[in-house]
Amino acid sequence: MTYCHHMMTVNGRRHYDLESTLANSRDFVGSVIAGLDGKARYSVVLGTLPPDQGIGDVDLKTWPTEYIQCAGSSAAMTVEMRIVVGGEATQLVVGRSPEPRAGEPDVTIPWDEFEVKVFEDEVFDAEEATEMFAAYLVAACVPPEFSLRRLDLRRS
Repeated sequence: MTYCHHMMTVNGRRHYDLESTLANSRDFVGSVIAGLDGKARYSVVLGTLPPDQGIGDVDLKTWPTEYIQCAGSSAAMTVEMRIVVGGEATQLVVGRSPEPRAGEPDVTIPWDEFEVKVFEDEVFDAEEATEMFAAYLVAACVPPEFSLRRLDLRRS
């Protein structure tokens, strides 16, 4: 099992270089996710740093290019992944249902001054999100029992 060097961003403003062991990084990320309240602390982004580079070596406006993120409170949050395939970024929301859903998302997750609508099976608590982030620390993906739904982020 290979451990990559990661960075974590909280609220889009506070950046952390996770240089420690996998276990220490998992515990630190989990403690931050557990502290989300949807207002003062509302989002966490975790991404891999380039080989032999630290957080001071990358442009934080454009890095990381691929990541896992969550937003909301420790009791109810959305978890999303961003992947790049063929040079094109794709945003995916994590859920529990492997089947396509009918209708529109109807559960509102508030965070900061924003809100996002997701399906009921796409709402997670801090413990569940921590397990997904722990899997991302090891393999840059969520566990296979979770599904991914593409988000259309085009502006109208």
